[in-house]
Amino acid sequence: MKSLKVAMTWFVLFGVLSAIPVSAAELQNKEQDSNYTVVEDVHDDLYVVGEEKVTVDGNVYGDLFVAGGMIYVNGDVEGDIYIAGGQVSIRNEVMGSVFVAGGQIDIDGTVNRSIYIAGGEVDINADIQDDVLIFAGQVNLSGTVGDDVRGTGGYIVIDSKVNGDVLASGGTLNLNGDVLGDVLIAGEDLSVDAEMIGGNLTVYGKEDNLELSSDIEVLGNYKIEEPKAFESNVQVSTRPFLKGFSFAGFFTRILFSLLNTLGIFILGMVMLKVAPVKTEQTLRQMKNANDLLKSFAVGVIAFPVLAAVSLVMLLSFVGWPSLWVLLSLAVVSSSLALPLFSLRLGRYITNRIKISDSEYVKLAVGLVVLTIVFAIPCLGSLLQLFVTATAVGAMLQMHYKNYQNAQAHIKGTKSK
Repeated sequence: MKSLKVAMTWFVLFGVLSAIPVSAAELQNKEQDSNYTVVEDVHDDLYVVGEEKVTVDGNVYGDLFVAGGMIYVNGDVEGDIYIAGGQVSIRNEVMGSVFVAGGQIDIDGTVNRSIYIAGGEVDINADIQDDVLIFAGQVNLSGTVGDDVRGTGGYIVIDSKVNGDVLASGGTLNLNGDVLGDVLIAGEDLSVDAEMIGGNLTVYGKEDNLELSSDIEVLGNYKIEEPKAFESNVQVSTRPFLKGFSFAGFFTRILFSLLNTLGIFILGMVMLKVAPVKTEQTLRQMKNANDLLKSFAVGVIAFPVLAAVSLVMLLSFVGWPSLWVLLSLAVVSSSLALPLFSLRLGRYITNRIKISDSEYVKLAVGLVVLTIVFAIPCLGSLLQLFVTATAVGAMLQMHYKNYQNAQAHIKGTKSK
């Protein structure tokens, strides 16, 4: 639950920061090649989006928010860091927390609060005062962690000294650093080469696949449980519609869905900035229950019609160019469905509890709620179909009404 709250806060803060005006020192882009370098200190929050390469050499006396391709942060940051990018390098001192989503992530320095990461390949060699939360394909963690480490991935190596607990799972997991708290690990190939575990050591896996140091000192209890025993402990029901459901799988699905939602949130930000009028016109088609049902009906009808038209175009060679255009529009519409419906839901929720007027906060709140609901077995899949069909239907109605208005305007002009 702590990880879930952190992820929810992450998305909300992304939305809040995107609405903050920027007061930066100097952005050098002399060659106009989408490469930005911040060379002077920034005495406020710094916000950079959409560049191929961003380098921050100056110190930032506020929060840093960057979305781009290659991102290099070399200056110290007084606040928090929020980054989404392909390749990310952070080599400095961060007074706040670090939130990163990217492909290849390298962190070397000091973080005075916590680190939250979703990525492909993650290499951390830093002193971290609080927690570490990681979801990645490959993880190498060294340095010192002041509190807990939680993570999952394909290949995980933890060389850090951890002053709190360790909760980790992976295909291959090597725990080499000392842990002052409890350790709970799960995986196929496990290795524990630490000298001391200050609390309990619990292993979920096959004993044959566990390498445990003979010199290790476990101050608490040590136990190993086979995977089948673990699954039976978390099974909550034998009813047919909940067969195979477990709390562990449920929350894992939620967390991975939240991380995937980051990309959808960025898409929603772009949608609001690039097409605010079209977005508002579409949302008008989902104002109340009657509008929602009408949009849903239009969306349900649209999908089989699209399939039939696409088949005809595919069979007739003449229709191939139009087919690719039609399919591209269908993909774009389906991609925009979730951010559109999330914004509609977020407006409803925030207006009820009156927490913010920011459209980005409303988008973030709606996305988080939908992501959690979509993780519910059976019901989540049905609701996802409803959301997609309704949003697509609303977009189709919006375009049709714009077409009608344009036709009426043309007729009115001709009559004059």
